[in-house]
Amino acid sequence: MRYLEWKSRISLLWVAVAILTALHMIMVIAEPGAIDDLMAGEIVGMDTSGPVTITWVLFVLVPLMMAFGTFVLPDEPNRWVNGVLGVIVAGVWALDFAEQHEIVGGPLLTASVIAGSLMIVWHA
Repeated sequence: MRYLEWKSRISLLWVAVAILTALHMIMVIAEPGAIDDLMAGEIVGMDTSGPVTITWVLFVLVPLMMAFGTFVLPDEPNRWVNGVLGVIVAGVWALDFAEQHEIVGGPLLTASVIAGSLMIVWHA
């Protein structure tokens, strides 16, 4: 039973990271002028062609896949995968933290994603 509790905690943390990431993306699109930029094929100064769009999808899809993967992976690989991906997600968001001052609530959302990712590493 303790093992199921551990898996549930990590899975819920991954879901929280996915939701916070999606909320961050919504906040980026809700900025004044963002819709006009998006219609022009650009968001946050980046072209919205394939690589950027795929990256945005992966930022939400990977945590959701890990929420499921936490329940199906065996114990030892599960701990390693959760630990490594938690560090990678926290690192990517930490690198992006300095740029979030322009978005309303950006620093709070970014800090929350970093905290959630580090909690995954701690539990793993």
